[in-house]
Amino acid sequence: MSRLTEGVEIIRRLWTEDKVTHRGRHWAFENVTIRPRPIQSPCPPILVGSQVPAGIARAGRIADGWLVVPLPRVDEFAAQARVFTAARAGAGLSPSPHVCRLLEVVCAPDEETAIRRAAPYLLDKYAAYFSWGLEGVSLDPEAPPEVQLRGLAANRFAIGSAAQVADALVAQHAAGATHLTMRVSWPGMPQADALAGIELLGRRVLPEVRRRIG
Repeated sequence: MSRLTEGVEIIRRLWTEDKVTHRGRHWAFENVTIRPRPIQSPCPPILVGSQVPAGIARAGRIADGWLVVPLPRVDEFAAQARVFTAARAGAGLSPSPHVCRLLEVVCAPDEETAIRRAAPYLLDKYAAYFSWGLEGVSLDPEAPPEVQLRGLAANRFAIGSAAQVADALVAQHAAGATHLTMRVSWPGMPQADALAGIELLGRRVLPEVRRRIG
């Protein structure tokens, strides 16, 4: 991953310096300046995504933040977050305000409705992931879709009533997440179901989460 490390260094220099000269393993150039410069000072945060310990530690050392996929269970994510934090500390860096997790979220009046609404569409997406070689989780294709989703979502996604989803989001924060990107619909899901879930999130879930985490 030396290409990534060198690339991050180059991007930061181009965002903050004029007439950059670089001679590295992967790139070499002289007196390069880019315009316009980013409005953020000194530059926008660079976030690196990884799911394996070496990559997470690398993100801690070279990036400003870390991106996390939905697959790790809450306890697995917490352990990964400790790797990221320790790598930053080892590099003499302060804790990052950018631990950003993508999360599958389905909110409905009750858990049964949430599972029923999401199962066909969310499972189709993960079936595609499995066909591409996704590891770390398996599904029983003989089980009903609702049973498959319950197994996949347990301690991993935020699916259920407003109270259950609020609990799940607070748990993600406690495990180390500073930001969540919530994926609330999947190809084929009726728009009315997605909008109903978004309405519950906005009116009932997020105010409760903000109250509990301050």
